[in-house]
Amino acid sequence: MIAVPQARAVVLRGFFEVACFTGLDPYPLLRNAGISPSLFDDPETRLPAAQIAGLVEDAARRSGCQSFGLLMQECRTYESLGPVALLFERLPNMREVLEAVTEYRRHMNDVFHLEVEEGQPALIKVEHRPEFATAQVADMTVAMTHLLLTAVSHRRWRPDAVHFRHPAPGDTGVFRRFFPAPVHFGSSFDGLECRRELLDLPLPGASQVMADNARRLLDMVELPPEDAPVSERVSRSIALLLPAGRASLEEVARSVDSGPRDLQRKLEREGHTFGELLNKARRELSQRYLSNDAQPITIVAELTGYSSAGSFSRWFTGEFGVAPGAWRKSYRGELLQAA
Repeated sequence: MIAVPQARAVVLRGFFEVACFTGLDPYPLLRNAGISPSLFDDPETRLPAAQIAGLVEDAARRSGCQSFGLLMQECRTYESLGPVALLFERLPNMREVLEAVTEYRRHMNDVFHLEVEEGQPALIKVEHRPEFATAQVADMTVAMTHLLLTAVSHRRWRPDAVHFRHPAPGDTGVFRRFFPAPVHFGSSFDGLECRRELLDLPLPGASQVMADNARRLLDMVELPPEDAPVSERVSRSIALLLPAGRASLEEVARSVDSGPRDLQRKLEREGHTFGELLNKARRELSQRYLSNDAQPITIVAELTGYSSAGSFSRWFTGEFGVAPGAWRKSYRGELLQAA
């Protein structure tokens, strides 16, 4: 039986307040999402992540408040991260905190993980499962990551820029208020950038003994099995590695702790091939990137693994029956009609 991706109920902290603030009655929305208000009593209650994401997206749509999820994060504190917060604040530096966030991410939710690119600047990428790659979820997870990193460093760490894949909302005031750095929309990733040397920033609360104690306690907590058929793990890895030009069979196999041949056999048992999953990821990512007018088609080609715009255009036309430029023009027209 495949497990359902989950998140802690505390993720919805602030939902009632923001709903009322934006003119909504929160109770009908909760009923529509199948979430009982009584579940808010215990912040460690684990709920289906799809219900939480659907609730917030629905509230944002009904209220017309595109920053609904971000407003909810303004109601959260570092302590609301739960038991993992005890570990993070005792680690020696920011790099180890980022590694621990991915290692213990399931103690928070099953929706995202972090990928750090140590260039100059360093990029802290918040990668989401494909079904949760929505504007509200991205706003919430990037904001939560920012809250975590600033809190454990006692605000000695701060980003130089904040990035979102989704287009800018009509009113960016909440984003400017929440993040102490320029916010870029229509970027190639969701996440934060900072000076590389800040990854080695020592933390004021560091204690190896306390960190070891926190790890032992966290490792004793039994979590439900993660929804992780090999094909899904491969799809997530391809989505992460493709924009970086690293979505080869060998690289993807390494990312899921397998060898290339072994991975192919596992995929075959699930009725998939690596090429099929790679093409599916290209289809999804190409449409996502083309829907952002700020991304030139040459850049979209690179992000989907093509060395030239011509090669990308031939593949895209074969897949969708229309050239990339024509698809983008049609998409833009649909948005204008919907508005």
